[in-house]
Amino acid sequence: MGRPRMLGGAGGGIDPIAEEPHHHARSPADGGLGLGPDPAALACAISAEASAVLAVMRRGLRHPRATAADDAVAEHPLVASLRALRRLAFSPSSPAAALPAAALRPFLDAVRSVDAGAAVTSASLAALHEVMSLTGPALPGAALREVVDAVAICRFEAGAEPAAEEAVLMRMLQALLACLRAPAAPALGDQHVCTAVNTCFRVVHQAAAKSELLQRFSRHAMHELIRCVFARLPKIRSADGVDAAVKPEMGGMDVNHPFGIRQMENGNGSYVSETGTSDENSADGSGLVVEPYGVPCMVEIFQFLCSLLNVVEQIGLDEDLPLFALKLINSAIELGGSSIQKHPKLLSLVQDELFRNLMQFGLSMSPLILSIVCSIALNLYHHLRTELKLQLEAFFSCIIIRLAQPRFGATYHQQEIAMEALVDFCRQKSFMVEMYANLDCDITCRNVFEELANLLSKSAFPINCPLSSMHILALEGLIAVIQGMADRIGSATSRPELLPVELDEYTPFWTVKCENFSDPRHWVKFVRQRKYVKRRLMIGADHFNRDPKKGLEFLQGTHLLPEKLDPQSVACFFRYTAGLDKNLVGDFLGNHDEFCVQVLHEFAQTFDFHEMNLDTALRLFWRLSGFLVNLRRYRGFLRPSQIDTMSSPLSLSQTKTLL
Repeated sequence: MGRPRMLGGAGGGIDPIAEEPHHHARSPADGGLGLGPDPAALACAISAEASAVLAVMRRGLRHPRATAADDAVAEHPLVASLRALRRLAFSPSSPAAALPAAALRPFLDAVRSVDAGAAVTSASLAALHEVMSLTGPALPGAALREVVDAVAICRFEAGAEPAAEEAVLMRMLQALLACLRAPAAPALGDQHVCTAVNTCFRVVHQAAAKSELLQRFSRHAMHELIRCVFARLPKIRSADGVDAAVKPEMGGMDVNHPFGIRQMENGNGSYVSETGTSDENSADGSGLVVEPYGVPCMVEIFQFLCSLLNVVEQIGLDEDLPLFALKLINSAIELGGSSIQKHPKLLSLVQDELFRNLMQFGLSMSPLILSIVCSIALNLYHHLRTELKLQLEAFFSCIIIRLAQPRFGATYHQQEIAMEALVDFCRQKSFMVEMYANLDCDITCRNVFEELANLLSKSAFPINCPLSSMHILALEGLIAVIQGMADRIGSATSRPELLPVELDEYTPFWTVKCENFSDPRHWVKFVRQRKYVKRRLMIGADHFNRDPKKGLEFLQGTHLLPEKLDPQSVACFFRYTAGLDKNLVGDFLGNHDEFCVQVLHEFAQTFDFHEMNLDTALRLFWRLSGFLVNLRRYRGFLRPSQIDTMSSPLSLSQTKTLL
C-alpha cells in the first residue's frame, strides 16, 4: 500500500507536493554554514527563530498580567520589530542580499534591551547565533561589528537564576566566536576584535565564581578567539617603514572593568591598520571605511596576555591564571609563527616582556607551568631563533641547566621536565651546531653548547643510584646530538680546509661580525677564530682577576691587546669579556691616573643609551663596571648627546645637573 499523496483538485489547479532536492543542506564544502542559494529556506529559518524569541518574550517581558484586552506586550518595540522581521523575510519585494544583515537587528535590540530578562536575552542570543550560522558568507562585516558591540553591552534583568545567567554568558561567547569565525571576520577592524577579546575575558573573570562548566567553556572560547585572531597574522604583509603601533581609537584591553556596563567609545570611528588589501575594507553605518583588523589589535592583545603574568608578585596566587595566560600565549606563537619577526612591536613584546615573565615562571615549582614555559621556548626557538639569541642563552643558562641538576635544589619533577625539554631541543636538526656557532664562539656569551653536552653526558650514566628515566632521557639527548652530527657529515657537499688558527698581531676584533653566513668557507673560519680568541680571553681574564697588571701583559703577549695599550682596546676588554672581577674593573676605572680616566670615557661610549630610562642606564653601567669605585670619577662619563636621548621623569637640565 503506497503513501497517501495530496492530489490536485478537479480542475487540476493544485499540483502534488513533491520532495525538493536537498541543495540547501549544510555540507563540508561550505564549512557547515549557510543554507545555500535558496532564499525561501532562509526565510523559513529566520521566521522560526523570530517565533521562538516571541514566545519567550510573551512570558518574559515586564508585563506578566497581559490579557487579550491588554496590548502592552503586543505594542512593545521588541515584539513589533520581530513581527516586522517575519513580514520582511517573506516579502517578495525585499532583496535577498539585504536580508541577512536586517535579520540580526531585532535580535540585537533584544540583547541590548534592559527590559529583557535572562530568558529573553538567552533566546535572542541563541537565535542570533543560529541566523549567523545559516547566513554564512552572506553576512557583511558591518553586521558583525553590530553583533560585537551589542554583546559587549549585553544587559538583562538583575536577580536572574544562576543557571539562566550562565546560559546568557555562554550564548554571548558563542556569538563572539561566530563573529571571529565568519568569512567576513577580517572586516571587523582592530577595535572590534579587541572588544570581542575583552568581553570574552570579562566572562572568564566572572565565571570564576560560577559553575565549572561555565569556567571551562569560557576559557575554551577565549582560547578559540586568540587562535582565530593570530591565525590571520601570516596573511598580513608588513608595511615598509610603518610600525605596528596601537591606535588610540582602539581603547585597549581592560582586565578589571565590570561586565555589561561600558559601551565602546568611537564605535563608528575609523582606524588604520598595517594590513592587507583594499578589497577587504568595509563601511560602517556612518559611511566611514573600516579596514581589516591586523597587527595593531594583535599587539594590544599580546601585551594584555603578557600583563596577566605580572600578578606573580601577589601573595598566595595559585597557578590557574598564569597557566591559562601561558597557554593562550603559546597558541598565539604557534599560529603567528615566523611572521611575528616582520612586525617590530610584536617582536619587541616577545623579546622583552614575554621573556622576562618566562624567566620568572620557568623556576616555578608547578610542573604544569614549567612544562608550558618549555613548550613556549621551543616554539620561539623554532620560529624566531634568529631574533632571540640573548634570550635563549638566558633560558638555557638559568632554567634548563639549573633545573636539570639536583645540586641546585630542583625537585625530581622539575629535573624531568627540564631534561625532556632539552631532549626536544636536541632533536631539532641544527640546534647544537647553532648553540656552538652563536654562543660558544661569541666572546660575550656563555659556552652553552659545552654546558649542555656536559649535562647530558653526566646525566646519562647512573652513579651510586639506580637507573631512572632521567638517565634514559639524557641518553636519548646524546643520541640525538650524535645523530645530528652524522647527518650533517653525510650530507656535506664540500668541506672547507681547516688550518690552525693563530694570531700574529693585534687587530680589533671586539665588534667584528661575519659578513657571509651562507658560505661555510667564510663563517666556519670566522667562528673558529672567535673560539680561539675566546679561549685565550678566558685565560687572560683569570690572570687579570689575580693581578690586573700581569693580566694585561699576558693579553699583550697573546696579541689580544696591542703592544702599546690604548684606552679603546682596554675599554673593550672590560666591556665584552665575561668572567672579570667587577671590583677590580671598578678600581681600575675609578683610578685618578690619566690613562684610566681615558679608559673610563671610552668604556662609557661602548654603551647604547638611546631611549633608555635614566635609572636603567645607570644601573646597567654600574653593574658592568663594578660598585667599589670612586663615584666622583663617574660625573662626566656620559656625553650630553647621550643624556639627550634618555627617557627620564626629570627635565633635561635636572638630569644633567644630577649627573
